[in-house]
Amino acid sequence: MLAATLKKRHPDWYLWAVISDREPGGFAFKVADELFDDVIWSDELFGDLATAWLFQHDLSELCAAAKGRALSYIAESTDADRIFYFDPAVAILNSLQPLVDSLETASLLGTPDQVEAENNRVGALGNEFGSLGFEAYSRTFVARRSGVFTPRPIPIKDAGWIVASWNLNQRQVRIDRSGEILADGSVLRIFNFDRIGPTADIAIQRCAKHNLDAYEIWSWHKRQVQRYTDPTIPLGWWKYAQYSNGSQITKAARELYRNREDLRRAFLNPFDADGKSYYAWLEKEHRRFPSKDLLD
Repeated sequence: MLAATLKKRHPDWYLWAVISDREPGGFAFKVADELFDDVIWSDELFGDLATAWLFQHDLSELCAAAKGRALSYIAESTDADRIFYFDPAVAILNSLQPLVDSLETASLLGTPDQVEAENNRVGALGNEFGSLGFEAYSRTFVARRSGVFTPRPIPIKDAGWIVASWNLNQRQVRIDRSGEILADGSVLRIFNFDRIGPTADIAIQRCAKHNLDAYEIWSWHKRQVQRYTDPTIPLGWWKYAQYSNGSQITKAARELYRNREDLRRAFLNPFDADGKSYYAWLEKEHRRFPSKDLLD
């Protein structure tokens, strides 16, 4: 969905897919068959540290952790002078040219989830500036990111630049007679759908309330997900979700490994469940402390 909507508005943009996964058996990701121009696999970004690094993070954490490495890789291997990051659940609904123009003078752009102060604590925690579905960088920022110059991100305080299920309580979304989608009267350019399923539906109902056009956009999103879902990929597939014996890796096991340097030194490949492995060590610990949820 992201690639299709972005290429529709900007067919000349070069699009990388940063994938924190590997294909299941019987399926092959072929860039030539996709709308992406190139692919970056997260496990190739971390060199010799990849195996341990992958194990230490759940899927959401890993996708976030890969962004910085991917940014550096693209900046160092290409002559791109503007680099945009989009969450894969984002749809581009209108031209992003104003952002391109803004990077003539800005080094870093970001879209806060809210453009007005949130009145309750729960809403504020769910809409912090750090929760971004979109970021934009100029080469100036990338070149100086390791130096003493640390630019503050310039927030784009326009309701049309990002709408998501969790901020619809402060966005009035409507579709006009020409088919243009507006948010508080501004052209809606980016919609971050974030997730799909019953929990997401509840979030939409809670925030959108009686905004019927918001439900129409959400319904379109569901149809797009179904359209671009490959049935040959097992439901819920993630290569790094389990040990070599097929047992699921718990979050507690990941965090323990991440926080214990002695375990990282002792078990260089924590995915391996054979012999004197991290999994075998966890079995002993689980028998001693079953309440720690170290094993599934």
